[in-house]
Amino acid sequence: MCGAQLSLMEHETRLADHYGGKMHCGMETIREQYSEMKGFERLEEAIRIVDKEIERTKEKLKKDCENEIDQAEILKTQMIGELGEKIGTTIVKMEALGNEGKVEEAMELSKTIEEYKRKKRDLENDVRTVLNTPQVRLRVCDMCGAQLSLMEHETRLADHYGGKMHCGMETIREQYSEMKVISLFLKFHLGVE
Repeated sequence: MCGAQLSLMEHETRLADHYGGKMHCGMETIREQYSEMKGFERLEEAIRIVDKEIERTKEKLKKDCENEIDQAEILKTQMIGELGEKIGTTIVKMEALGNEGKVEEAMELSKTIEEYKRKKRDLENDVRTVLNTPQVRLRVCDMCGAQLSLMEHETRLADHYGGKMHCGMETIREQYSEMKVISLFLKFHLGVE
């Protein structure tokens, strides 16, 4: 509405002779910046909601299994989860390299995946007797908040890490961090709010 009023004023005053179409371009820039700031705020809110949900779920799982196993077993289950995550993300990277035609790099990642799988199997054999309850076998994905089983097969974990929800949240977080850097730069160097 302000843009429409300014364009009417522009034609009725001497500003039209002096500035020409520059005022209209300025309003478009302001509208774009406002739209970007609203988008930034929406991304920030979405990430805040997901992070709260992740923390809430982690606390719930921690509380549920707190009395069930000792600290050493907790560390082992965390390592199993981390290895599962590494396997899943490495499989996605390996497939991407294979699709790009980089076979040697994909083969190197394949060897790394096999080493991760061996370590994970060894830890699973140590922990398998302790993990009797379903709560102990779950962990929360730090990116999207999904509950993942520690004992799931690597292909299911790779499906999760390559899935729409996980990749979508990854994209949202990347866009947010880029926008945050730009916003901080503008605030610090240009004094723009």
